[in-house]
Amino acid sequence: MRRAKTFRSAPRLVLAAIIGVQVTTAMAILLLKPPGEPNDEIDHVRNIQTIAEGHAYEMKPGSGLEANQPPLYYVLVAGWQRMLGVEPKVPVAVPNRDCQVRNLQGERPACWLLRHDTVDEAENKRLVRLLRVPSVLLAVATTLFTAAAARRLGRSRWTPVVAAGVVVGVTRFEFVSAAVTNDMLVNALAAAGTYLAVAAATASGRQGLPSLRNSSGGQKSSVAVPAALGVVVAGLLLTKLTGTLLIPGLVLAAALSGHNRREALRAVAVLVVVSLALSGWWLLRNLDQHGDPLAVAATADYLRNEVPFVFASVPAAERAFERVPNELWSGFWYASYHVRWSWWVYLLFWTLTLGGVVGVVVPGKRSGPGTPRAAIAVLGVLAIGGLAGLWIIGLQTIAAQARHVYPALPAIACLVALGLERVRVPVAARFVLPVLGMVASWAVIVSDVVNISD
Repeated sequence: MRRAKTFRSAPRLVLAAIIGVQVTTAMAILLLKPPGEPNDEIDHVRNIQTIAEGHAYEMKPGSGLEANQPPLYYVLVAGWQRMLGVEPKVPVAVPNRDCQVRNLQGERPACWLLRHDTVDEAENKRLVRLLRVPSVLLAVATTLFTAAAARRLGRSRWTPVVAAGVVVGVTRFEFVSAAVTNDMLVNALAAAGTYLAVAAATASGRQGLPSLRNSSGGQKSSVAVPAALGVVVAGLLLTKLTGTLLIPGLVLAAALSGHNRREALRAVAVLVVVSLALSGWWLLRNLDQHGDPLAVAATADYLRNEVPFVFASVPAAERAFERVPNELWSGFWYASYHVRWSWWVYLLFWTLTLGGVVGVVVPGKRSGPGTPRAAIAVLGVLAIGGLAGLWIIGLQTIAAQARHVYPALPAIACLVALGLERVRVPVAARFVLPVLGMVASWAVIVSDVVNISD
């Protein structure tokens, strides 16, 4: 009896262990990595400090590389800072010129791009560490929403645990989750949207999956899930432009939640109304100031003035078929100006990942009824939306980074976990990818943080 109870609780215990590893890893990076070293961290901090002072940041010369970003993340983190009673202060970033020159020359120097022996370093470190904490919390939310989405689709109790493990096993995601960046709010919103999209796509309860029916046999309100999807869409619009590429998948999910065309149209209308009610003020502001609800052209002009070198003239074919694929190949898992793994390591990670995804779509030996095609389609559209963001940025600049794909990570993780379940891979073998990723994260902490000198 006790053994059976332990067996039933094993997935929950493993999930708790995965979250524990995630938090421990992120906190180690948070404490060990010097302030300002993650991508554009000082510019994100600058926006937060401006909000904390009671002012709005603007796209003005010298305002940093993130002054074009929507405000939601910065408002939330500034509120966190003020709640803890920490006075606003913009850290002063002092470039490490020698290290930066060596990096631009194509070397992989074991040094930081900024100086960390300044008189303000201790104060900067305390502030930045404080501001990194919300990113860790958002990373945990991303993992839990991913597990919840997989739970609605999988028949095995282990499938949501595997999906959570896939998220935590992406080493670069772990490093992003320990930085001050609006990427993490986008990722958490994307995970929440993935869960809601799956709930919408499985609302009919076909093929033995849970339905949205209440205990009396009636249908639950068909407005709740589309309205929640509208909140997520508004959050994406108010956080980062790349998050808008997930909107088609969320709209598709809302449409699929209806049992007929009329209900589908009503669901989409609810999503649109709720999202505009919450984010319309920002879209109207952009329209008034920049002539564009998303301020796309104004953003491009601003960044072209601030960092003209990222708009270097590179043939479109080279960007689309060489630079961006190479960045996805290595950068999705982990690559930095210090460290790049051997090709066979990336091959191993991609083989395990794509092997799981293929299990969703290739006919074969199944473990019970299949997942509704509607849910698979929604996950596929969400994954494609995240991947599209990398190519869109990569075709315009030379600054595309694979972390821009992470809003699609919850959908990708669900597809991997479902594929492994559906082709009946042994439970222990399903955790090979997550375990390898978690081990790699700690190896990178040593090689790319601890062993780097000032």
